[in-house]
Amino acid sequence: MKPDNEYRPWVVLMTAGGQSQELARYRLRGDAESHGQTLKRLSPDGGFTVLFEEQQVSFK
Repeated sequence: MKPDNEYRPWVVLMTAGGQSQELARYRLRGDAESHGQTLKRLSPDGGFTVLFEEQQVSFK
């Protein structure tokens, strides 16, 4: 079982009408890109984006 706090920086977004919705998060870039490519094949008119989101680190 995976821990809930596992860091997954690669995000697959669906963009439409100036808004974006997070569809999935991945640890590996290749996994995110594969999912994005599959979504583009299934819905060619949809706007799908894969991006890297840095983890916010705070030092006390």
